[in-house]
Amino acid sequence: PEDAGTYTCKAVNKAGEDSLQMKLVVQVPPMINRDTSLLTSTVGQSYNIPCDTSGIPPPVITWLKDSRQIIPDNRKYTVDINGTLSINDLRAGDTGSYTCMARNVAGRDLYDRTLRVQVPPSIRQSPLNKEVILNGRFILKCGATGIPVPTITWTRNGEPVQNRASYHGRSRLIIRNAIEQDAGMYTCIAKNPAGMDTVSVSVVMKVPPRVIVPDSERVVTVAETVILSCSVGGDPLPDIYWTKNGRSIQLGNRIQQLANGSLVIFDSTSSDAGDYKCVATNEAGSSEGVATLSVHEPPMFKIEPTNTTVVEGGVMTMDCVAEGEPQPSVTWQRGWTEIVPGGRIAILPNNSLRIFTVQLSDTGIYRCKASNSLGKTLIEAALAVMVHGQYSDWSDWNPCSKSCGTGNQLRTRECNNPPPTNGGRYCQGPSLDNRTCVVTECPVPGDWSEWGLWSECSTTCDEGVQDRHRVCNIPLFGGLPCVGDRDEVVKCSVQPCYRIPRKGEGNLVGYINNIDLTEGRITALATPTADGTYINATIDNIPPEISGHFQHLISVLNPIYWTLSQEVGGASNGFRLTDGKYNRETQVQFATGEILKMNHYVTGVDRNGVLKFDIIVSGSVPELPVDSEVYLYPYTEDYIQTGPTSLYSHSSRLMRVNGHMLPYAWNHTISYDQSHGVMPYLVQKLTTKDINIKMDQDRQQLMFTFTSQISPDTQSNQCPKGFILNNGGSFCTGLLLRKVTVI
Repeated sequence: PEDAGTYTCKAVNKAGEDSLQMKLVVQVPPMINRDTSLLTSTVGQSYNIPCDTSGIPPPVITWLKDSRQIIPDNRKYTVDINGTLSINDLRAGDTGSYTCMARNVAGRDLYDRTLRVQVPPSIRQSPLNKEVILNGRFILKCGATGIPVPTITWTRNGEPVQNRASYHGRSRLIIRNAIEQDAGMYTCIAKNPAGMDTVSVSVVMKVPPRVIVPDSERVVTVAETVILSCSVGGDPLPDIYWTKNGRSIQLGNRIQQLANGSLVIFDSTSSDAGDYKCVATNEAGSSEGVATLSVHEPPMFKIEPTNTTVVEGGVMTMDCVAEGEPQPSVTWQRGWTEIVPGGRIAILPNNSLRIFTVQLSDTGIYRCKASNSLGKTLIEAALAVMVHGQYSDWSDWNPCSKSCGTGNQLRTRECNNPPPTNGGRYCQGPSLDNRTCVVTECPVPGDWSEWGLWSECSTTCDEGVQDRHRVCNIPLFGGLPCVGDRDEVVKCSVQPCYRIPRKGEGNLVGYINNIDLTEGRITALATPTADGTYINATIDNIPPEISGHFQHLISVLNPIYWTLSQEVGGASNGFRLTDGKYNRETQVQFATGEILKMNHYVTGVDRNGVLKFDIIVSGSVPELPVDSEVYLYPYTEDYIQTGPTSLYSHSSRLMRVNGHMLPYAWNHTISYDQSHGVMPYLVQKLTTKDINIKMDQDRQQLMFTFTSQISPDTQSNQCPKGFILNNGGSFCTGLLLRKVTVI
């Protein structure tokens, strides 16, 4: 540009000179001075956007908004001589890209700048006033618009409240587990560079009732006046009512509720005892407090013992139930001597008196005594023991009624050992006995009777013999003898034998009455007879301290007599059912409270045909002196098929010890291999009889002999009481396998 100016061309010679002037103009393209490209202002204000340019000739300035030319109108837009654009009364729509364009003959230049018009915040979503229950949850919502997007914060009573940052002009203030301090005036504040907006709401806290019962346990005596206090707080003030044992209390003259909520009970009775609950409610919730009231009263009898008559050897129970507060203690006296339970005498948990194996000497007056802190009372009842008459020994036989030939002899006995007492029945059976007698006989010649019937085959399997007999009237006093054979024997054959062992051996260990049994040994022989399998068993190496206890433990031999029992009517014994391989759990319970448990492990038959087993005993039995006279009555055991591999058996039994009856009971559970199948009947009955016991104290040996057989039960294909038939009909199931209890 500095080359611009007036240039003179001058010509000179000798003849003279001449000159010519010319003007040089240098044109420069426009250039716009660049400054800040981002411009900011606020709604309602005016804003000037300069356009500082240079160029030769001076450029012409034109403005564009968002690529569209701006036409100055002196109201919204004006452009001064320097090219500055003025925008009046800014609105949000004025935000955009503004372009200054400078032009002259040498060229043009453009410069874009962005104007952002900021809008102050305006709250569009206002929070609402809240009523909140203590420990509850409430949410305050606030939303605002503006450019740029406003930031929202919260205050409570002018103090800032911590909250998550707002998002897109929205905020939620969440208060959980509200406390009383959370009540107050909450303000939503929306801010951006253009300004701020606020809105305030009220949060009111409702407090649930708080109940305080100062006396949680009250003790009074009958007829006293009782005041149960109930201190209550809460907002709004709660309503109060009382319940007793979960039911509303009927107020009246005797039971009243005071203005402060306390409950007054006049002239208290035992029926007033219980749990009293003070319940307070308001709009915020409810609260309750509990007080337990005990009304003390002296003891009195609810159930009294009555005069009782019991058969000797039976069980006597006298009931006695006493009421009172505190609960009375109950004791028993015979005459005026307090009864200490033990042996045959027990006091049950319900305070009933029970005497087992009642004896004549138990006859007398029994008193029930009830006592508590307010007094004591007595009631009495009489026990009479009924004794049935028993015969004395037979007298000697009288002389034969005839001196020759056949006559009669008589003998007698008296019903005085003991005589009937307290209504007992007279002796059973004849008091007179007779028999035939012969002093001398005349000569009688021998003579055969008719042949008897053929006997059954001597064996139930394989080849045997059967015979028949006739009787020869033996010649007496020189009579002629019978001619011919007395017996006739022929062969018989039946089905092949099912080989059942006839001998058993096993070990017996454990403890009884805390005395160890370490070397016990059992051997037994089983002999078939017409009446059943005859068992001859011996227990060796019994410690002397407990030798007397084994005299009644016949079920310790169960692996012998159930396994080898004679089968009747198609029933199966233990050997046929299990092949002599099974486990058995046994429990014995005596009327005097002792319990003995046994585990039998039967392992089958060895190569010598001997049944092998092991037995473990544990528990206690009645203490019996070694020289006790023990007699076991015949008994039965019911075997019930309870599953494809299990049986249940039970038995109630009776023994006589030194003349006194003692009941006891057994129950068994048996498990065996499923491959052997089930019993042919749902229920089978095992019967034992002819039980004999012999004790050899010196050799520490006890011997048993008895007969056993097993047969179908009378209702062999029906499940007994307490059991139900399973869906397949092959065994009985019960709610619980019962344990036989001695009463």
